[in-house]
Amino acid sequence: LRLNKNQIRLLDMLFYFPKLKKLDISANELTLLRSKMFFKGSGEKRFLSEIILNSNKLTWIENGTFYGVETSLNTLDLSNNKFQNIKGYFFKNLTNLGYLLLSQNKISHIESNSFISLFKVKKLDLSDNCLFKLDKNLFINMKNLRVLNLNLNFIKSIDEKNLFISQKFLSELHLESNLIDKFIIIDR
Repeated sequence: LRLNKNQIRLLDMLFYFPKLKKLDISANELTLLRSKMFFKGSGEKRFLSEIILNSNKLTWIENGTFYGVETSLNTLDLSNNKFQNIKGYFFKNLTNLGYLLLSQNKISHIESNSFISLFKVKKLDLSDNCLFKLDKNLFINMKNLRVLNLNLNFIKSIDEKNLFISQKFLSELHLESNLIDKFIIIDR
């Protein structure tokens, strides 16, 4: 379902499309993602694996928004929106998510448990935000993370010795264009 480049301000009841695999609602006027948008209550299996919501005006995700697609969702693109804070429940139970794109927002704070259930994420893009500091437990359960993009933020130091301790597969770490004057990572 492609609804990109419209003027959509309200989105609700997407559970009427149970076989939907890709949903593109980019370049619209959305400010909020409502709870249980993808859940009908019938227990019917969902196949939605990709949701593209970039270039909207999103600032908030209600608790339970992705209820009904937790196990099918692989890609979530929330880039180029207006998020300032990432709450712990935003991505709760998205256990099969592989790609999370949050670049070009205004994110200055991420709660330490925000990525706790994102075991399978391979790529996390937090570039072009307003991050100053990273909590030492932020990436603790992201054991499959391969690409982490933190470019274009205001990070001054990487001195949490356990920050990347779980990322044994990390092959790309992008920290260009920050304010880093201290970089300490322990040897694994």
